Amino acid sequence: MKAKKKWLSLLGAAVMAAALVVAPGAKEVKAAGAPVVTSSIQDVSASVGDEISIPITFTSESTNLSAIHGEPSGGYDTSVLEYQGAEYVGIPAGMESTAGGNFGYVTSGNFSSGTINVKFKVLKCSAAPVTVKISNIYFSNHEYLDSEATELTAKVTISHPADQYQTNQTDPTCTAPGHKTVTCGVCGATIEDKDLDALGHDDGEWVVTKEATCTEKGVKELQCTRDGAVLDTQEIPLAEHTWDEGTVTKEATCTEEGVKVFYCTGCQASKTEAIEKTPHSWDEGTVTKEATCTEEGEKLYTCTECEEIKKEVIQKTPHKWIVNDKTDKDGWEVITEATAEKEGSKERVCAVCGEKETAVIAKLTPAPETKPVDTANQTSGSTTSNTSGSSANAVNTGDTAMAAVYVVIIAAAACAAGALVVVRRRKTSH
Repeated sequence: MKAKKKWLSLLGAAVMAAALVVAPGAKEVKAAGAPVVTSSIQDVSASVGDEISIPITFTSESTNLSAIHGEPSGGYDTSVLEYQGAEYVGIPAGMESTAGGNFGYVTSGNFSSGTINVKFKVLKCSAAPVTVKISNIYFSNHEYLDSEATELTAKVTISHPADQYQTNQTDPTCTAPGHKTVTCGVCGATIEDKDLDALGHDDGEWVVTKEATCTEKGVKELQCTRDGAVLDTQEIPLAEHTWDEGTVTKEATCTEEGVKVFYCTGCQASKTEAIEKTPHSWDEGTVTKEATCTEEGEKLYTCTECEEIKKEVIQKTPHKWIVNDKTDKDGWEVITEATAEKEGSKERVCAVCGEKETAVIAKLTPAPETKPVDTANQTSGSTTSNTSGSSANAVNTGDTAMAAVYVVIIAAAACAAGALVVVRRRKTSH
């Protein structure tokens, strides 16, 4: 009762009178005891410069509540938050007070529940959430009875200005982890604090650290691109010798190879190379055995440089066939005449070695039949001579003597035919 009188005196006599007026026709409400009220408060988040409301919700078992009282003063960090007053939602119209940094409200109406928004302005951020403690909260009814006083605490989490972040970082290496710390430049709060994993080596290109020569192997290393650490090492094989054009130390001949020496321009190592023998210089050669038709001959050549000798075979000579009045120009003599029914034979003999060669004479081709001459149809001064199928076609022996005999026979027959024609002409003339 004393507490209620304390904050009611602040509202003035006019407010008090209005609160106690009973409307005409209203019945007097008898006291029913102090109200029982359940209340709660919520945490909020904000940024620097925001105006925030911390809501306090309440519910009473009775419906005749008429006043509210609360004291946030001294229950928050005034360097971070600035008290702006209270707002009453869901409550009949009335009068409010902010005397002494506290809040109070009184109405002539009745209410049983509602929300009190306690307002603050955020001045700056803080390293930890700001605690707002509102104490001595109680509710009164029209019988001037007060509820039990309570105390509620809320947390205000204030975000830090991003442009005020301060980062302190130790970069990780290939083998060692790093560390990153982000703090607020306003309040010093730690926003981020974490280890950074080691990067691990990054394979680069092979780097030759020692060139190979023709006498020493080289070395190459695989190095990390970040810290240059050697990740692998390999040998480089010996380089090839670089040989000069070579020097002839012994000339080649037709009996011995020569020698040529080459020197490496890098290490003066040497190698020798054989020079092939030169060809023999042969003379024109000497016939040591004449060739015949039965034996090969022989010719010897001598090298003018080393007198080495080589032999060359002289091919056999052709046979020299005997040619006489019994043979043709190639030495063939007819042994057996060929006929139309039987082949003939011929042979020839080498005058040097006596070797005999034989050959077959083909059968004669039969002469075609000759038709009788029709003298009645012959005109004066005409003669007919039929020599077709002459024995000339039957000669196939190559024998010139037999050919001559056939020519004589053919000529005689022609003369006889001529004489017969002359006689017939004479008879006709008489």
